[in-house]
Amino acid sequence: MNANIRTIGGAIGAAVVSGVITAHPQASGLPREAGFTMGFLVLTAIALAAALAALAVPSARRASAGRRPSTATIVESELAGEFATVPATR
Repeated sequence: MNANIRTIGGAIGAAVVSGVITAHPQASGLPREAGFTMGFLVLTAIALAAALAALAVPSARRASAGRRPSTATIVESELAGEFATVPATR
């Protein structure tokens, strides 16, 4: 899943930057230098927005100690030879 999202992000990023760079070409048809600057600024803004969104995701460390263990924790403990007991919840 990580590779898929990374690939999609790269494709969208390349499309956005190429659109920004080629938005206002020179008379010769080549892109203006300002287009490259604007493209990097747009990507910087998107990267900052993504970083802020990542900070909003709760971490596992902040989870309360009294919670039911996750499936990953149960699987890890079973693989280690420790059979976890999961309390029944209703």
